[in-house]
Amino acid sequence: MKQIFFALLFVPLLAYCQGEQIVIKEKRLGIIGGIGYPDWAHLGLNYSLADHFTLGATLGRSVFNGEIAFQFGRKSLYVDRPVFYWSQRLNYNSTKNRSAFFTSGLGKNLYIEKNFGINIDAGITTQIYFKEDQSNCAPECDGRGLPGIFPSARLQFFFKVL
Repeated sequence: MKQIFFALLFVPLLAYCQGEQIVIKEKRLGIIGGIGYPDWAHLGLNYSLADHFTLGATLGRSVFNGEIAFQFGRKSLYVDRPVFYWSQRLNYNSTKNRSAFFTSGLGKNLYIEKNFGINIDAGITTQIYFKEDQSNCAPECDGRGLPGIFPSARLQFFFKVL
């Protein structure tokens, strides 16, 4: 399982580094906020490391999310960046029942102007960790949490600041 996780996490970076030149032509740091599942309501930062590669982190109500995204496809009318992206996210939920999820999905950046826009994405989520709080557990507690694989969706607003 660890080998699959690391392969999915670093394939975009390795694919990008095959002879590409790192050039940034617009602002690198962005503020993001939105709603989704399993992310819930969240607020965070995105940082563009290269024209096709982005790192991000968000924090929501008891949920932390780390993300790597590889951008591809046609360029936006407003900026010289591809509008489609493939993202891999690791979510950690710190409620009474602690859990962690790995999400892989495809999305699109919809630029409204040069520094502002909307991200829409959908994908598949896998639960990779679950620990149930046994203190108030009824007989139906089974320690498994959610089913193994389920859909995810997210709507975010972004604003590039630096």
